[in-house]
Amino acid sequence: SFSTYDSNPSQSHIRFLDPTGQKAQTGVIRELWTVPLDNVLRTFALVELHKPLDPSYEHNEKMSPFAKTPRVRLFEDQQSDEYHIISDTDILCGLTTRSFSASVFEFGVPTIAVCWGLDRGRR
Repeated sequence: SFSTYDSNPSQSHIRFLDPTGQKAQTGVIRELWTVPLDNVLRTFALVELHKPLDPSYEHNEKMSPFAKTPRVRLFEDQQSDEYHIISDTDILCGLTTRSFSASVFEFGVPTIAVCWGLDRGRR
């Protein structure tokens, strides 16, 4: 089950197919709505995308302990202000995350490691 970030931060990070269905992305659920459509209850989520690290940090990112770890990526631990509205059927899996202070990887900004190791490829 998934929650909004405000109600349960650890249950709000997800990996999902973008609205075009072409690319998997990661983000945090900000809002959840359940609405009746054609006599069926459907759930939709407002997802804020994880904010990519500035490209100027590329060298530091390659030096991080996660550089060669499959299914883990570093992001800025700040709001991205980029959103998608998705259906609950677009959610691929929940994510595990760990936050780091700005000084840990020398990026100058707080970072978050996002892991989608729980994604078993199910749809």
